[in-house]
Parts: sequence; C-alpha cells; structure tokens
Amino acid sequence: GLAASNAFGGATPIAAIALGLLLILFVFAQVSFSYTMLRLDYEMRWYKVTDRSIRIREGVMYVREMTLTNVNVQNISITQGPIERYFGISNLKVQTAGGGGSMETDQAQDTAGFLNMHVGYFRGVDNAEEIQRIVRDRLKQANSAGLGDHEDDEDQAYEVAQIEQSADLT
Repeated sequence: GLAASNAFGGATPIAAIALGLLLILFVFAQVSFSYTMLRLDYEMRWYKVTDRSIRIREGVMYVREMTLTNVNVQNISITQGPIERYFGISNLKVQTAGGGGSMETDQAQDTAGFLNMHVGYFRGVDNAEEIQRIVRDRLKQANSAGLGDHEDDEDQAYEVAQIEQSADLT
C-alpha cells in the first residue's frame, strides 16, 4: 500500500517513465514544428523596392502580398527591440497615404499583422537604414519628376497656345 505510492499518485515506475518520455516527445515535436514554421515564414517572405513601388510578400498559411506606390509614402520608421538589437536586425515600417483610419485602428491592425493595406513591414532586416534611405531617395525622385517629360510639357504648352489663339480669333 503505502510503500508503492510516489510522486505520480501511485503510478508504477514504468508508467512514470512512459509519461516522462511522452512529455519529452511532445516538447520536441512542439519545438520542431515552431522552428519549421518560423523558417518557412522567413523563406516565403520577400521585399522588392523599385523606382515606382515597394512590393512585400509574406506569410505561409495566409499569404499577404501588397504593392505600395512610392509617391504615396508618408512615413518610414525603424523599430528595434533589445533582442533584435542583439542580433543586429530591425523592422522597417512604411506607411502610405489613403489609410483613412484612426490611430487606435492603426494600432489594432498593426498588432493583428494584416488588414491595413496602407502599411508595409520589412521584418527582421539587417539593413533597415539602407532600405529607408533608398525609399526616401525614390520618393524624392518621384516628387521631382513631375507629371511627365519636359518635351510633353512643351507640346502641351504649344497646344494650349494654339487653342488660346484660335479662341482669340473667334
């Protein structure tokens, strides 16, 4: 009776060993699954910055792909927590015009990680400052380019002058 009871509530040593092995197997399976999902998330994520837009694709189970136009970029911020700082990585957040939401809505969507198609994240990058500089340079180029080539502007000015002349003749 009393001599056979132990910490496992009277279980035999074989049952205790089996329970311990089952627990170890569960922990190993959980760690393996978590590592695999994180690795897949990393491998399936990509970013592309062109002279006209920023393209971001992320996700394994729920794929999110978005294109942000450079001329609509309004804010670029870099965040870095202590663990990210230790590993030399950070997150770059790009916000574009047209969100139309309140601050609380933006924060709720940021934590959810989806829904807001006016906010893009470069997650876990080791060159966030360089990406920020490139996006700002592209924004400056887009803003200084105007609406068309100088030749087009001259042609339009000539057409406007002809229209004004013909209006004066009537």
